[in-house]
Amino acid sequence: MATKPAAATPTYHELAIQGPRDLVHGYLAGLAAGAGCAATPVFAHEAGVAGPGLGTKLKEMIGAHPQACRVILDGELRGLLKGAARRMQAETGLAVLSERRIRRASFGYRFHAYAVRYGVEIQDLLAALPAGLKIADRRAAEKHDPRAKGVEAYSPAHDYEIEGGGTVVGRFDLVVEARRRLAAHPLIDADGIELDLG
Repeated sequence: MATKPAAATPTYHELAIQGPRDLVHGYLAGLAAGAGCAATPVFAHEAGVAGPGLGTKLKEMIGAHPQACRVILDGELRGLLKGAARRMQAETGLAVLSERRIRRASFGYRFHAYAVRYGVEIQDLLAALPAGLKIADRRAAEKHDPRAKGVEAYSPAHDYEIEGGGTVVGRFDLVVEARRRLAAHPLIDADGIELDLG
């Protein structure tokens, strides 16, 4: 009996594409649709990816490196774009300025809550993160003070308090989903996604 080959782990690449964002989006969406590719481009600012480093910002300010859309593509869509890059530039004026593989992605998070139910919600969210992610520097400290039971909500004393944080690390698409889930909770602050580029 023949066995199915294991699915390859997807790869992701950050590209800087010179041109108007709407045109970049339309071109990539059309390229994917025309090839029957289910992948969609992820624009860095929409996914919460941290901005470029100081060196890139300085180059943009002095005009040495024109402002570009930062887009993350999976390996399949990146391959399609690579094959169409010359035609894309000739037909639309869009140009790929740089391309780097994403080794992994990460983001930091923090939380602080004063009710047991919120502490449980936050711990449940962290426990339900997609498989394949890890949490580095994970910390959570709970305090119980029965003497403060029944004190007003805005009092400096609370009968329960939980505070913590950490760094979620893993494959780009999984990190984006984890950040979306955690940032949706009103008591969790999520930092921008940092990319480890190769």
